[in-house]
Amino acid sequence: MRGILTITIMDMGLTASRRRYYHDDTATSVFLAGDFNNWARTGIPLSKDEKGLWLAEVEAPSPGRYQYRFIVDGERWVEDSNNNGTKVPDNLGGLNSVISIE
Repeated sequence: MRGILTITIMDMGLTASRRRYYHDDTATSVFLAGDFNNWARTGIPLSKDEKGLWLAEVEAPSPGRYQYRFIVDGERWVEDSNNNGTKVPDNLGGLNSVISIE
């Protein structure tokens, strides 16, 4: 089953929604980590809704470019494979996804 991950970024009353997809039928927890939260492993939890969508509502950080990954089940660091924007090496052999906030 394909899961849909939606992160809603809130900024001054305006809402911008971004959808991300990934395959994982066995995930029991998902967290968002990035340089905007010092890569905290449990800083931003996502919740799975009744449709099987992993969701988080996140207050937008200051404008800039931010690297991020998803942490699945506390152990697997997963890049956002549907982020068609920039990806950068994570210096561990993988890639970090990049989001720009204006």
